Amino acid sequence: MNLDTCLALHGTDLAKITAAVDAEVGLQEDDLLFASGSLTTGLGNCHSDLDLFLITRRDLSAKADFDQAITFRLGGLQVDLEFVAPSYIVDLVDRLRACHASVVAGEERKSLNIPPRTLDFLHRVQTGRAMAGHARFNALRDSFEAGHLRAMIVGRSAVIASSEQEDFVGYLQENDFDSARFAGSRMLDAAIDACLAALGNTMVKEKWRMRLVERLATPSWDADFPGGPLLPSLREAYLQLHYWPRGNVDVEAHACSLVNFVNRCIPWAQRRVYGLRTTKPMQRLPLEREMGESLPRLASHVALRYSQRELIAFSHSRPAVIELNESAHDALACFDGRTSPSALAVRIASSTAPAMPLSVARRSVDHLAQVLFAAGFLDMAV
Repeated sequence: MNLDTCLALHGTDLAKITAAVDAEVGLQEDDLLFASGSLTTGLGNCHSDLDLFLITRRDLSAKADFDQAITFRLGGLQVDLEFVAPSYIVDLVDRLRACHASVVAGEERKSLNIPPRTLDFLHRVQTGRAMAGHARFNALRDSFEAGHLRAMIVGRSAVIASSEQEDFVGYLQENDFDSARFAGSRMLDAAIDACLAALGNTMVKEKWRMRLVERLATPSWDADFPGGPLLPSLREAYLQLHYWPRGNVDVEAHACSLVNFVNRCIPWAQRRVYGLRTTKPMQRLPLEREMGESLPRLASHVALRYSQRELIAFSHSRPAVIELNESAHDALACFDGRTSPSALAVRIASSTAPAMPLSVARRSVDHLAQVLFAAGFLDMAV
């Protein structure tokens, strides 16, 4: 539901709400008032609150109900009005620029220097709707790039996923499968957030994650996804990986599948959002087994990330690092316990220009498998 539809259901409109704000705090000529939140992004419903932000040099703390904000009702609609100082915004924009430069240069932990609430406010500016001070609002929106917010989300997601994977590996090694399930879910959520940022999202709140998956993962969104397009869909993969097998049977297999998904998502998002090298998409080809043969899975302790603008595979349980190119990333996504070596060879051969001889592609697959095995990166249980 969009903002105008919701307001009409409540028998009001933006002009009446602006007048109500004026009655509450007395709008002045240099004030800037805008609406934002789920209703301005089309994600809300008739029960949603209306979030307003008043950027003013005045000290209105005496009027605040709590935390520099007041609430009031207009008909059946609850309105939350938050006061923001212009100096606060100038500082935020400067911090965002500095952190963005550090993150895309490889210092992704710097993305944690901007708290989620701050990122949420900047997202609200990007998606907001001016009610007073329209020209100043447009200038504020143009003072920073949405791409910088997306880079902050990808950086945070990469850091969170790595931290959660380290715990995840420890839980699995101790057969603490219940704790592993929760750590795995948080790792999975981080990967989805990175994907959504790569698809244009700037929202950091979790509450609309599933809606955003459905909205942004449009046909062909994954044309350049490592290992080929995601089947059957991002939504289905997300849901299936959240549901762990009952009991403790096949836990390690599910863990490897979850980590495989994360290792496809986050470097892909880093590459797109940070402006790193791109790779030619792999063709959508069947993942056929041949005589029961399939490639082993990458072990659940292996992570794939860009570091200092270079793609690496490393382990959370042993001192081993392998430098990769984007073609190898595509191939590693197929070490999933399902894809046959021949099927991967066909993918590799058909993705080069001119087409690589199939025998050469098969030797490349065998060589990659040997390198991964020597590094201890494969789960040989398949």
